[in-house]
Amino acid sequence: MLLEPAARQASSAWSFVDDGIRERFDRALRGDLASGAWDRRFGHPRTRPAYEGSLVVVRATP
Repeated sequence: MLLEPAARQASSAWSFVDDGIRERFDRALRGDLASGAWDRRFGHPRTRPAYEGSLVVVRATP
């Protein structure tokens, strides 16, 4: 979602970020996702049956 420009535009915080920094973030995140680095560092909650945090995400499949 953070890689979608429309999603970033929907969040006012991104309006304060310089274009060069935004581009660097985009490249770094894409690279980490492609190499698996992001998943190795942050993906562990997806292997848990439940995760309790400050945000609740509900996903339903038909």
